[in-house]
Amino acid sequence: MLTLLKNPDIIKEVAKHKNRPQFVVGFAAETEDLNEFALQKLKEKKLDMICGNDVSVGNSGFASDFNKMELFIKDNEGIQQQSIPLQEKDRVAQSIVDAIKKHFKSTRL
Repeated sequence: MLTLLKNPDIIKEVAKHKNRPQFVVGFAAETEDLNEFALQKLKEKKLDMICGNDVSVGNSGFASDFNKMELFIKDNEGIQQQSIPLQEKDRVAQSIVDAIKKHFKSTRL
């Protein structure tokens, strides 16, 4: 018999204990209803941003050098969505960093 223990939700704990100006970003790898599940996780875990990707698509994700993302970012006006098109993973990563930087610039004005 193998006894399993539930792992703690690390990102939820990090978000629970954040202080300003910390900005907590999570990732959601989904196989269906990407937007719905990513938004649910953003709210449930009290994240500032979530990067969702559909891992069921064959030309992106785990077994590929390419990816695409849907970003959901909380701001004073609600939740903004930004699509990152299919491209090399290092460019996707740079787009995520750029979205975070843009958020910080807009909140510092």
